[in-house]
This record gives sequence, C-alpha cells and structure tokens, in this order.
Amino acid sequence: MSELEQQPNKLEMSAKQRQAALACLLLLQGQPEKIFSLAISLDVSEGTIQRDLKQLETSLAEYHLQVDAKKSVGVEVLGSEA
Repeated sequence: MSELEQQPNKLEMSAKQRQAALACLLLLQGQPEKIFSLAISLDVSEGTIQRDLKQLETSLAEYHLQVDAKKSVGVEVLGSEA
C-alpha cells in the first residue's frame, strides 16, 4: 500500500499491472473497499475497476479465493488461502 502511495501521481499502468495493484489493495485490506475508493486510488473509472474485478475473479480462483462485491458495502477478497 505504501509503495502505491509513493508512486508519481500520473502513473501509466498496463491492464495487467493495474489488476495486480487492485489485487494487492484488496488482499491487504481487512475490510470491504468501495469501488469508488479503488478507482480513486488507481486513477481509473469505476467501470474499469468493475472490469478488472471480473478478470481478478478468474485469477484468484486458482488460489481458492473469491471476490465478494456487495452493494452499498464494498468489495473484498474471501478465502482461507494464507
């Protein structure tokens, strides 16, 4: 999280890099995170975050983790993988 905050304001990331950053943000949070907040953190639109979350679901499934998005609550990663 601190590494992301230290990055220059206008960091151009590829889709893969952005999805990896999104995964890190979600895995490091101990609570659900709003899509709006994730979009602000990564300087992209909420639609982009939603598309990235769909890709992330597939990637995390092999680790027996799932992306749980609840309306008005937020998004978090659930699972027992350490």
